[in-house]
Amino acid sequence: MVKVKVIPPPPGVEALATTPNPGTTVWVPMWNLAGGSSNAYKGDWAAGTYYPGDHVVYNGILYECVRQTTAAPVPWPPAPGAASYGTTLPASPIDGQEHVLVNSVTAPDWQWRFRYNAGNTTAYKWEFIGGAPYSVVGGSMNTSSTTPVVITGAPTFTFPRAGIYTVLFGGLVQNNGGTVSGAYAAPMQIYVNGAAVGGQAISTPTAGYVGTSISQAVPGVNPAAGQGLDMRGWNGSAGPTTAFSQCWFQIVPVRLS
Repeated sequence: MVKVKVIPPPPGVEALATTPNPGTTVWVPMWNLAGGSSNAYKGDWAAGTYYPGDHVVYNGILYECVRQTTAAPVPWPPAPGAASYGTTLPASPIDGQEHVLVNSVTAPDWQWRFRYNAGNTTAYKWEFIGGAPYSVVGGSMNTSSTTPVVITGAPTFTFPRAGIYTVLFGGLVQNNGGTVSGAYAAPMQIYVNGAAVGGQAISTPTAGYVGTSISQAVPGVNPAAGQGLDMRGWNGSAGPTTAFSQCWFQIVPVRLS
């Protein structure tokens, strides 16, 4: 331990107050109430008059009053480059606030960064500013159905928040050995909450085991929070069994609520 020697002040100079030993002091004076100022915790902010030293909580933030006022506290802008991190967006954001949204804080599959724009005139004020598309590949199915069928094992996704998303999808579509006279259509499409969304990606294999890779971009996908996305395929007309495989999608948010 370092020993500190106390040097007395020169003659005619007033001595400073002695500093308590921090090793044994459990309370430190912060405000001299004899001066007429408050230093009280007032709990949640409510309309009324507040004085210097009053402490209140407003929208989850603790504030200290520095001048007499009746106004509600106003949050300060976040520090440049600062961003919170978690599986939900902040409940009471301020203009310019940033947040990294993930589906898991321990093993995230995607990490999307947003900035809150209070001036955005839509309901979707969290604007996407960075992060990679969420990409998944998988699934296969043989079908002769002429109505859409969910592709077995194909990627699915649950939208974490209402908003606007762009979805790219595709896969390999193949005539599974049947004989055809001319081309037949074999479409794929994405569905959100059980409803078809956007355009179809269409393959027209003309002979047995002939196939093509197809893809389609669907901008402006507008789900509600918690709605699911799946991929479906079918024969556009009566024809041979069609094989769908190597299905994939990429999802990028544009702006969220």
